[in-house]
Amino acid sequence: MQEITKPMNEQSQFEDLFDVEKEAKRRHGAALTDDIYPRLAELRRQTPVMRGSLHELFGHGVPAELFIKERPHYVTLNFAAADRALNENDLFSSRIWDEHFGIRAVGRTILNMVGEEHRHVRGAVQTMFTMLHANRWWKPKWIEGIVEELVSAFEKDGRTDLNQTLCAKLPMLTITRALGLDDSDAVSFRHDLVVSVMFTTPADERAKAAAAVRATLLKAMDVRRDAPREDILSGLMRAEIADEDGRRRKLTDDEVLNYCRILMIAGGGTTWRQLGITLMALLSEPENWERIKADRSLIEPAIRESLRWNCTDPLFFRLVERDTELCGVQLPAGAILEVCLGAANRDPSRWENPDRFDLDRPRQRHLGFAGGPHTCLGMFVAQAEMQVALNVLADRFPRLRLDPHATPPTMAGGLDARGVTHMQVRFD
Repeated sequence: MQEITKPMNEQSQFEDLFDVEKEAKRRHGAALTDDIYPRLAELRRQTPVMRGSLHELFGHGVPAELFIKERPHYVTLNFAAADRALNENDLFSSRIWDEHFGIRAVGRTILNMVGEEHRHVRGAVQTMFTMLHANRWWKPKWIEGIVEELVSAFEKDGRTDLNQTLCAKLPMLTITRALGLDDSDAVSFRHDLVVSVMFTTPADERAKAAAAVRATLLKAMDVRRDAPREDILSGLMRAEIADEDGRRRKLTDDEVLNYCRILMIAGGGTTWRQLGITLMALLSEPENWERIKADRSLIEPAIRESLRWNCTDPLFFRLVERDTELCGVQLPAGAILEVCLGAANRDPSRWENPDRFDLDRPRQRHLGFAGGPHTCLGMFVAQAEMQVALNVLADRFPRLRLDPHATPPTMAGGLDARGVTHMQVRFD
């Protein structure tokens, strides 16, 4: 298994962090490069909820930090089962993340909270991630300028790997700057953050990386105690939540630190992969890209369809809190329920020709951003990043196309984090 902690320069660190196959090998020992959807369809035809771990059913490397042999595993395979599992969070609980090594290493966050605690803590920052705020604050203050910088850096080259030069850098720089950190910290901070939550990394190296992450964040917090800024970190330090007795209080330093860690992990990772997936869908069928260039109103449905067709995180986990029944299958208390968003989003009972990427597909709710109380906090920011990026590419590169001399991009990764292998394009 490849070690992420070996000494390397910043460019090597960056390339190592934003490689879907290396990411999967670190977590599972191997990357899954086959199309996962034919197998999911085969399993769905048998039952809406199946006994067993999806990793075992696929014969893929099991994520040891969540595969608990003492607990039975079940996996949802249609939309109805996944949708109910995500919405009934008191029954299908996100407390399962208490047993996940990486989430435990980050600290207690909204990911592993339920009920009133989750509502209060998430509500403390929800206003910073609304659609209105994404369009009126994130876009003009951060996203538009970053896209301009990144595109200007390669526009005279005639070719580039958009997966590295745009898809990966855009969300990493957006969340870094919006949080309040310097660009010079972006790669090293993310590298240390990943090392600190990777259960395959030696304990002493994890501890060293965690200490570096904490020191960087505390230094930034100290600056803002006397001089708050217009950024996420200052907003977190101002935020208040209600305690169990109803009294209002500010977030503690540790709560702010935990929020920062989870925002950096999610904000710099999922949008990178989803933007690459969207570009693959559009450029692999040139007619799709021609339509986007001619009609920018198609960008929003293109992003929505890419999230349905190939969501970057097709598998989530929940803990069954009480004996219950799901789509006719009995689940015992204490079981781990693997909620397969990928299978749900291609349920043929909900979508016609679900394996096809269709720009004209009628609008219908999907689970690409999960659902229920734990719907992705940053979904509107992610959509804003992708919208700006696609618009600028269409404006600046009328001849944008996949590089005919490169191997076509394909999907790879694990069952819970997938993206494109590359996005080699030409625009000369």
